[in-house]
Amino acid sequence: MYDAIVVGSGFGGAVTAAKLTTSGFGTLLLEKGHRWRRPRHGDPNENLHLGAPLANLVDGRGYPKAAGDTDRWGNPQYVTRQSTDLRYILFENPQTGARSGGLFEDYIGDHMMVTVGRGYGGGSLVYSQVNLRAPSETFQEPGWRGLRFSRPALDPYYDRVERMLLTFAQQWDEVPRRGAVIADAMAKAGVTCEPARLGNFRIARDADRGQPPVMNPWGRPVEPCNGCGFCTFGCIFDARQNLTLNYLAVAEDSGRLEVRTDALAWTIEPLADGYRVRWRDERSGAWHVDGGRVVVVAAGAINSPELLLRARDLSRSLPGLSFQLGRHVSGNGDAAFGVLFPDLAADFKAEVFKGHVFSIVSYHWWRTGRFIIEDTGTAPLGAAKYPLRREGGDGRYWGPQIKDMLRDHYATGMVGLGGMGIDGANGRVTIDAHGKARLDWTRALVPGDRTFELMEGIRAACRTIAEAGGGELLHEREWSDDRRMLGVHPLGGCRMSLSRAAGVVDAGGQVFGYPGLYVVDGSIMPGAIGVNPALTIAAVAEKLSDGIRDALGERLGRRKRDD
Repeated sequence: MYDAIVVGSGFGGAVTAAKLTTSGFGTLLLEKGHRWRRPRHGDPNENLHLGAPLANLVDGRGYPKAAGDTDRWGNPQYVTRQSTDLRYILFENPQTGARSGGLFEDYIGDHMMVTVGRGYGGGSLVYSQVNLRAPSETFQEPGWRGLRFSRPALDPYYDRVERMLLTFAQQWDEVPRRGAVIADAMAKAGVTCEPARLGNFRIARDADRGQPPVMNPWGRPVEPCNGCGFCTFGCIFDARQNLTLNYLAVAEDSGRLEVRTDALAWTIEPLADGYRVRWRDERSGAWHVDGGRVVVVAAGAINSPELLLRARDLSRSLPGLSFQLGRHVSGNGDAAFGVLFPDLAADFKAEVFKGHVFSIVSYHWWRTGRFIIEDTGTAPLGAAKYPLRREGGDGRYWGPQIKDMLRDHYATGMVGLGGMGIDGANGRVTIDAHGKARLDWTRALVPGDRTFELMEGIRAACRTIAEAGGGELLHEREWSDDRRMLGVHPLGGCRMSLSRAAGVVDAGGQVFGYPGLYVVDGSIMPGAIGVNPALTIAAVAEKLSDGIRDALGERLGRRKRDD
């Protein structure tokens, strides 16, 4: 039996695994997705830009193919690449269920759709590397009351995470041209903004050209960010600091971690001295059972509720789980639009395809509207997956007008613009008869509703910025026409609370009624964070994993290692 089993390897699971293993506890980590790695530096067989045949990276169906090497536990490794091929991107076809094993998984409901990262490292494999601390007002929202969380209380844990993720504040001369165009439009509108804080090795300089990788503080090779713009498709340079380069590296090097990738945790059953996790090897189809004295569920805001709902409602091994399980899911107020600037000066083009994906943030509307505004770059896929229409156009998302706009302006005059904020957290995760997650928004999105007013507030702010800069707002269909929540930062579903009647876990992350069973990830957030959530999820995990470590140490009579 393991001391601990951690299900999931994102910002909650990786932090917890590092804490437990470096404190002397043997830990099994189960990850649903592939193990991905960067192409070997200078290897023409793996890097498409050096002439590698695509057949080296994909199988006959075009799906990602294992590179042929394995990690120390025998898990096959897959190579990230600069590609917008949907067979590389999507973990599973949302219509047919065919599993390709890509980097993203979509969950599509009638009124809510989210996309989450999939693989060893969780969402860090595809996140935008923006590391923002939640404003104080986030913790004054009703869901947080009484939980002893506040900005001052979390600041020491934010400090820890920022050190691990090599977080730094950009300077204005490091902001891509795209961000400068938006900052200029904001200034003309009287809106303040600042460069975003990034979890990145550093921005490349001319002297870095052609230089080999260097080792980060945890002995993993990294390179400076060269502004390729593929941050959210798997950074092939490991400039953006995903969790395999820090927290998971520390856990691996402790010698007390075992990792199983392509491992789908199916249910959890209580034992006299812990819990048993039943999981399936997605490569072979074989079923396995492992026991742990504690189990930490860290599979994210969709899959953590999914796993626990199966245990409550299908296998009935955890029948006492709260009826709040799966409820209070937030999209973190994600809203995405675009701006067309048709008349930018020749020496001030947007260059949307260059630079890290997010570069500036504005808190101008935070106190009055509880939302922030950020710029974003996007590959052409963004205009296809999230189709756009012109505000003053013919109302169509497809057709000659959009093709002409992309041809004439995509590279130099189109910029992604959007925001996130405090929504009503009215989403819900359920499971179907086969135990698969289903997602939807449970409250009507109409005027007067908090989420509706938030989304319309973000749209109005983006229009103000666009028009001040001489541009035109571009609408995306999901919200503008279909009134469907669309996001990449789902939170909640196993929320923290003061009682089982109001939530699933207590303020220490322990599941009500099940000692030794914890949830530590974005699913335990009591509501929206309102800014990019990765840093807050990791900071909360730093705090909670201290308590898990201490409780496990006392239970086993072991001496605990202090930080």
